[in-house]
Amino acid sequence: MRNIIMGLAAIVMAMPTLAIASPPRNPFLADSVIPIFHNDTGQTGATAVPGPIDESRTIEQENIIWKKLGPSDGYSYQYSGLYPNGKRVGWFGGQQQLVKLDADTLETISTYSLHEGKFYSPEEIGRLIDKADKLSGQALYDAIVPPLAIGIERGAQAIYRLIDNENNLYVLYTDRSSGDQYIRKFGDAVVNDPNSDIVLKQQIKLPAESGRRMTAIAMNMTYDGTIIVVTLDGTLFAVSRDFRILDKAVLADRPTDGKEFMDAFVRNSIAIDDAGGIFVVTGTRMQRVQWTGTKLSFDERDGAWSVPYATGPRGSGTTPALVGWGKASDKLVVIGDGVGNAVLYWRDHIPDDWRGLSGQPRRVAAITPIRFGKDPIRLENALVTQDYGIFVANDTLETKIPWQGSQMKTTLAEKYAGQTSGNEIRGGMKWTWNPHTRSLDIAWKTPLALVASICTPNANHLLYCVGMRDGASTIEAIDWNNGKSVFHYVLGKSYRYTAVGGLVNIAPNGDIECGCAGGFGMFRVRTPPQARFQR
Repeated sequence: MRNIIMGLAAIVMAMPTLAIASPPRNPFLADSVIPIFHNDTGQTGATAVPGPIDESRTIEQENIIWKKLGPSDGYSYQYSGLYPNGKRVGWFGGQQQLVKLDADTLETISTYSLHEGKFYSPEEIGRLIDKADKLSGQALYDAIVPPLAIGIERGAQAIYRLIDNENNLYVLYTDRSSGDQYIRKFGDAVVNDPNSDIVLKQQIKLPAESGRRMTAIAMNMTYDGTIIVVTLDGTLFAVSRDFRILDKAVLADRPTDGKEFMDAFVRNSIAIDDAGGIFVVTGTRMQRVQWTGTKLSFDERDGAWSVPYATGPRGSGTTPALVGWGKASDKLVVIGDGVGNAVLYWRDHIPDDWRGLSGQPRRVAAITPIRFGKDPIRLENALVTQDYGIFVANDTLETKIPWQGSQMKTTLAEKYAGQTSGNEIRGGMKWTWNPHTRSLDIAWKTPLALVASICTPNANHLLYCVGMRDGASTIEAIDWNNGKSVFHYVLGKSYRYTAVGGLVNIAPNGDIECGCAGGFGMFRVRTPPQARFQR
């Protein structure tokens, strides 16, 4: 055995080290693999933690941890920095409860109830998924979609949140009785004790305008520690970590009133770079608002810009993701527009010799159709980026399903339909920006069924996704450079693994996990020791 281990170690040491140009770590966020949704302030979705390299295998059920947390309560999660005792915790939930878990074992440490009303216990969630596993078609949607839709509508604010460098969790919150909007800061009842209870440390009420319905939807943090909040109706706030409102600004073309989530003027998160750029996609424009250190600026002299894009009926469904890091790199930002294209923008200075693209604003660096069949598709899942690479998994069904009464319910039902045997959503595509030709080129496509998961590129140049093979859910490991399948894990035949647009990630200990679990929690795959080698 010792000789085998030594041999594997020698192979790993002989492999070339592949440098990755990553966003610089934000010093005011937790020093953690996932301190914020989409993993970093640039919203790249990539991680510096290497995941497993293994052979294809079926994973025994005892090596899959399934945390049944509540409707949409596993979708977003963050990990703390290290505590003095060397431990980390994970913060989960946001709809019916906040849950603090041991980062290594996923054992529950503490819970904090957020709302009154229907509460789903782990036992009830288990029964609901067991029931779903026996259903299909409309009967499946009727059983599983209503609680998920309610969960997301009530807890959507809590998805886009963050942990600071003092291990405090910042969450957006709406008081259901008054409609008042808050930023809330949660932490440990005993400072520096990860095993202590969850407490609400502080909160600030965001000022509302008379006659307007305002719902705060997303937050991010600048590199000077300022919290930036955006609302569904297009208002930006800059707030200090001690909860002083530093500035407020209104985005261009803001409608007269806010809308429901799926049709809102702003319904994605915001990206922030290390130069104070705040990147927001609204229902009409892609724009950069500049944080100067004292104010939110729309002035081009400060670096701000704003351009219209092709919005379609609901605008972009994707959070802007930043591309290109380092002094010598091209600096870009990418979104999926509302009519089936990936659009890449120069995020700061446009090169003086850039002539622009025919029919597009000069700010546009590239535009290309997102196509897995004959027709372009519009995205609801975010694009992920690493170096100059940009990837997206198909999230659109080829066959339409019946209208479910609202856009939210229909979208959720489509996610379940796309992870039903024989109806799998298939396809993934990577582009690479070429700084020499200034073009966005297709690097590769894969026909694998990646079932609308948001995949994660990581430090060993693999891309991990949730997939399906022969009716069973899988974890797919794909070579980031050439798109070839490296290995896959077979998880089993159950809707507990349905991605519902959830993020696949690498846990602090190197395990693969997903804020999926049919939308009712998360799961983690324990990987064998021999798979824990950097590529």
